[in-house]
Amino acid sequence: MLKKIVALFIFLIAICTMLGLSEANNKKVLQGVGENHRIYMGNSSAQIHNSPLVFKSKIKAETCTLDAKNFNLNDILKQFDAEIIEIEVFDGGISYYAKSKKIKHVEIINGKRVNLHIAIRGKNIKLGVPIIYDSF
Repeated sequence: MLKKIVALFIFLIAICTMLGLSEANNKKVLQGVGENHRIYMGNSSAQIHNSPLVFKSKIKAETCTLDAKNFNLNDILKQFDAEIIEIEVFDGGISYYAKSKKIKHVEIINGKRVNLHIAIRGKNIKLGVPIIYDSF
């Protein structure tokens, strides 16, 4: 009987590990930053409304919008311990691609490793980790 309980316990630990249920894996990178959070898992995305459980191991990217009235580029860079790597001016806006020491995932943009994307168009500001994958 003890062997069955131990085997079941080991099985449950393995399942929890595979699903990423540890407290560390449930914390999203952009948690507590901005509004209108969206996560990207594989080839799909979903709007998130304070979901208590998101499997971080499956998250490909995250985005959120920021309030233009309280936005300060330097504050965002400090918050994520990031430095700007590339600046791209596009029709009606500007994108800042940065590298953060606090974010694991990276994308290669023009041969450079980036993992924090800040796009500004008028009063619309969007933040993406590692980059913004949807339209802006």
